[in-house]
Amino acid sequence: KVYVGDIIFHGHPNEDSGGFQLNAEAYVGDWQLLEDPVASPVYADEAELTSLDLPPMYLMAGASESILGDSILVSQKIASYGHTVHVDV
Repeated sequence: KVYVGDIIFHGHPNEDSGGFQLNAEAYVGDWQLLEDPVASPVYADEAELTSLDLPPMYLMAGASESILGDSILVSQKIASYGHTVHVDV
């Protein structure tokens, strides 16, 4: 049998929320940084996105990955402020 889905999180997102939290904390190193726009542009506000000279951004997510929705939302937010973004699914 071949598994199709997220390679780390195999359950429903509600079931995997604790794992998401631990994974995110491991990534940023400190739970207080989880909503820092440098660590995650999803938390950048209009002032930050319009005042910065951002390089083109590239986001990639698999069609069955848990982060697909977040990748699309972040790319739309960044593009809505005039920045170049490319998403591969």
